[in-house]
Amino acid sequence: MVIKTKSLLLKRTNSDDADLSGLIEDIDTASNLTESRIYSSEIPLTITFRIEKNKQLIGVVTFKNIKVINRKAELNIIIKKEYRNKGYAKEALSEFIEYGFRNLNFHRLEAEVYEYNKASMRLVENIGFVNEGELREAKYHNGKYHSIMRYGLLKNEWRKDKD
Repeated sequence: MVIKTKSLLLKRTNSDDADLSGLIEDIDTASNLTESRIYSSEIPLTITFRIEKNKQLIGVVTFKNIKVINRKAELNIIIKKEYRNKGYAKEALSEFIEYGFRNLNFHRLEAEVYEYNKASMRLVENIGFVNEGELREAKYHNGKYHSIMRYGLLKNEWRKDKD
């Protein structure tokens, strides 16, 4: 596929295009790229843990979109419906966040919560995440667009809570 402008051609390609690799060798160019473009394939983009109670799977918690250079990741949790509102999400997240800051040396964790998920908004705020903004109408659900709330938690903010 080709898109023509007045003076340019935009040609569809893929990320393993040999000519593209030379672009990120220039430090000025590389500093403006998402850092995952310069990772080797051995660096994980996600770390996932099962959440179990009495040897039963009740949920999953994940660091995703890990950025090693910037020392940050997005946090995601899913708890089975029958185990919600019992404190398990808070318990699991608290330990997982501690693991991320202490063992993985993250500087920053991020979370996205759909505006209609009030319980999750209360959960991340209660744990210490700060509402940093809104992605307006970024989620289509049940025939309607909803905003996504963006939250962040810095390592030094977490330590204040823990020390």
